[in-house]
Order: sequence, then structure tokens, then C-alpha cells
Amino acid sequence: MHEQTLCGFFCGEVTAQELARDLAGSLGPNGYCIVDMKTDYTVLPQDLVRVCDAVLAGAVRLQDIEIVGFCLIASDQFTWDSKTPAGKLIAQVLHEWVATEANSPFTIENVKKFRTRLVKQKNE
Repeated sequence: MHEQTLCGFFCGEVTAQELARDLAGSLGPNGYCIVDMKTDYTVLPQDLVRVCDAVLAGAVRLQDIEIVGFCLIASDQFTWDSKTPAGKLIAQVLHEWVATEANSPFTIENVKKFRTRLVKQKNE
């Protein structure tokens, strides 16, 4: 996974199909293969909504949410302000995305619930 591809997806410069192709090559024998980007990007709830929408549309595989979550959490370039309500929600959702064993498994219904929580925060 290339962080720049994910950033481009958030900005509307990369399609969901292009993101899906990039995600497909992300799991190597030693875990996730992530290529850092050089610039910083502040993640907003609507960015995670875009990921949910891509999954719900069938453009991105359901299990790829975990890769996106891991990439965002592990990155030094993707940031969010955990002191704000939106930032707290982003952190919570991302940790739920990467801890599927501890939380409920990914289903389309769960993605819809994530999306609803994120949209509600975006509109507040």
C-alpha cells in the first residue's frame, strides 16, 4: 500500500478501483507493506466515510478496511487531533478496524454502522 494512493483517494484524485489495486499488494510475508508519503495529511471523518462507501459499493474488499486502518495508525504522515470529538472518533474507528479479533468481524452491516457514526460526527 502506498500512503500517497490513500491520500489521493481521500482527496478525490484516486478512484476506489485504483485504491483497491494498491491494497491488493499490501500484505507481504512479513506483514503489511506500506510505502510512506512525504507530506502530511489530516484525516477527517469524511475520509473514513469514503472508505466505507467504497466497500459498500463493492469497489474495495471488505477485509481491506483492516489494511487501511493499520496504515493510518502506523503512519507518521496521516494525523488527526485526538483532543477533538472528530479526532477521538477517528482514533476509535481506526482501532476497531484493526482489532477485528477483539471486536465483531467485518460485515457489510458493520461497515454501515461505522459509516453512520462517522457521518453523524461530520454533521455535528
